[in-house]
Amino acid sequence: MATAKIPLSLAIAAAPSWSPSCGDDDRGHAVGHRQRRRRRATAAEPVPVHGGFADVGNPELTLANGTFAFNVLGVAANIQYRVVSGAVASADVVVSASLG
Repeated sequence: MATAKIPLSLAIAAAPSWSPSCGDDDRGHAVGHRQRRRRRATAAEPVPVHGGFADVGNPELTLANGTFAFNVLGVAANIQYRVVSGAVASADVVVSASLG
């Protein structure tokens, strides 16, 4: 009897950076069948919604253990991110910008 393959899923979390660049450090992981070295793209959309997500940066691969990280500099507005690999997308994560 063969073991069923776990479907691919993606998750991300944002950690605001308190540096002068006003950015954030985002980290996540892919879990499931073929999560290693999986091509993934990051997409962003201003909040409130203004017409859909647009790619941010270049597509990259997950690491051998399925993890990934990306940094976004100069966050000047509230924005939401998602990570996409093929037909699989993570839940959206919102990053809020504020002037200190």
